[in-house]
Amino acid sequence: MRSTRSRSPVGALFLTVCVVALWQGCGGGGGGSSQGQPTAGPPVTQPGARNTPTPTPAVAETPGGPDMIIVQPGGDIAAAARNASDGAIVVVAPGTYRAVVLNPGDLQGSLTLFADVTGEFTNNGPAPVTIVGRSTDVAAFEAFSQSALFIDGFTLRGGTDAGVLFGDSSGITIQDCTVTGSGGDAVRFERSDDVLVFNNLLTNNKGTGVIALGTTNMQIINNTIYNSAGDGILLSLDENQKASTNAFVTNNILQKNTPAGISVDPGPPSSLDGLDANFNLNTNGYDGTVAGPNDIAADPLFIFPAGGDFHVAPSSRAVDGGTDGIDADLVNQLEQLSTQTDGTLDTVPLDLGYHYVPPIPTPTKVPKPTRTSTPRATSTPTRTG
Repeated sequence: MRSTRSRSPVGALFLTVCVVALWQGCGGGGGGSSQGQPTAGPPVTQPGARNTPTPTPAVAETPGGPDMIIVQPGGDIAAAARNASDGAIVVVAPGTYRAVVLNPGDLQGSLTLFADVTGEFTNNGPAPVTIVGRSTDVAAFEAFSQSALFIDGFTLRGGTDAGVLFGDSSGITIQDCTVTGSGGDAVRFERSDDVLVFNNLLTNNKGTGVIALGTTNMQIINNTIYNSAGDGILLSLDENQKASTNAFVTNNILQKNTPAGISVDPGPPSSLDGLDANFNLNTNGYDGTVAGPNDIAADPLFIFPAGGDFHVAPSSRAVDGGTDGIDADLVNQLEQLSTQTDGTLDTVPLDLGYHYVPPIPTPTKVPKPTRTSTPRATSTPTRTG
């Protein structure tokens, strides 16, 4: 069985451990309160003044659990990550944040970056947690020589080369993220290994959806990749002519990507080595490889892609079109999510593509009982002539 990290331990941890960490102005940006309280209006991080020291975020040590750091709007995610201990969780509140850059030696060990889109753990209203790369940023999220890094739930925009860029890294998981509007690739891995790209929505990027260069043991599972100016998925060689081998590509939806949905460099050396690609819905064809025996070439019937709604219609071939031959933890996560607008949870056989968090039901108000009075009998006056 392919080894992966699951989101579920993070959620369970939040439900069982009292979080008492308070963010104390990490990054010194101008978009939020120094006490870590949410600001009025859309919070936007501003770069701190040059040569201004970055305060150290507060860390809560929880009995029997990892340390946690909470980043509120106006905070610096990279600064919080650099100050986190091995195994810590950085919880980021809804808001907009500047690009994240992690260089070799920045992290103390394994780390989880968790986007609190519900606002449940950071005392905020529900909203996206968005990282924006400016025109001078190579990527919205850029990291080199990192290991055991888990990125969950962010929206990433911009970046000249990629939305997410990793190099010389291992044990990386990117899941439940939306990457859109990148000036290059959506997700790019160079010279890396043991990578999981799971349940992401990658749309309207000016390069490839997911690209692997000299990367081995990469899993690309249950992603929706739409309208890439490059291939949907590309497995190729790095600058040292090392192939991307042992890739596992399944349960994805690929539409409106050019020139191909799935492209593999046959080498030599060949990125076909160890490739397992099957149960994908691909309307854009193949280059350097062929369709898997259970692949589908049919319109996924997205509800409203121009408006960003990538739920699929109940009659879509993507419904029940996938396989549960993936890690059991991933199956469990998908069964708590939905591809349907009515929030119906997925069940085996799994649906293809990106799965949404089901909408929170709106409580139905119970009408208050009203007291009905019994009318009194009255005499009708009689008009006399």
